[in-house]
Amino acid sequence: MNKWTVIIPTLWKSEYIHEQLKEYIWSDYISEIILIDNSSQYYDHHKKIYNKVKLIQPDENLFVNPSWNLGVEKSSNENIIIANDDILWNTQVLEQITDKILNEYSVLGQIPENYIKGKNIEFIKENKIKTLEFIDNNTRRPTAWGCLLFTTKTNWKPIPNELKIWYGDDWIITKSKSKTGKIKNMLIGGAINASETPEFSGKRNQDRINFKKL
Repeated sequence: MNKWTVIIPTLWKSEYIHEQLKEYIWSDYISEIILIDNSSQYYDHHKKIYNKVKLIQPDENLFVNPSWNLGVEKSSNENIIIANDDILWNTQVLEQITDKILNEYSVLGQIPENYIKGKNIEFIKENKIKTLEFIDNNTRRPTAWGCLLFTTKTNWKPIPNELKIWYGDDWIITKSKSKTGKIKNMLIGGAINASETPEFSGKRNQDRINFKKL
């Protein structure tokens, strides 16, 4: 079985990250969790480093896109999952996704058409996993596509450091030299984009300006 590394930047603002971590720890498909603790609060929530967790606590908040880059660099596996800390999903779908990543797509992102606000992992697991549908992207990313990305270390295109929070997924699509796609029929729960708080509005606005320049 091809094992996956999941990369999660967090500020511990999401109520769903704890359920998500348990799902990754129990998953047979995931052998490594790179948790980038951008607020150094891991030990406020957990007493020990759990199995599979590789904890990174930077001296300062790296923000989202630089955290993704760092996580990919530190990954021990070729197969990479980039996950928001505010979503819930069933890792059993990796059985279908692995083949597509190895043989057809450079990057796949989930589109939240089957998004159910606030549902837990148990609810998501009780729902039968559908046969996923994989659709080629055009040159623009679908809405919320970057909340959950599947790719490989080989296909990763490092995001410029000027982009801190937004436009990392836009960069990945525009710079990919091979096919990117979106996943349909995948149930997802949580609170997508719960991290879009007013305190970081200045950074996001600067990202918009920097992306246009890039």
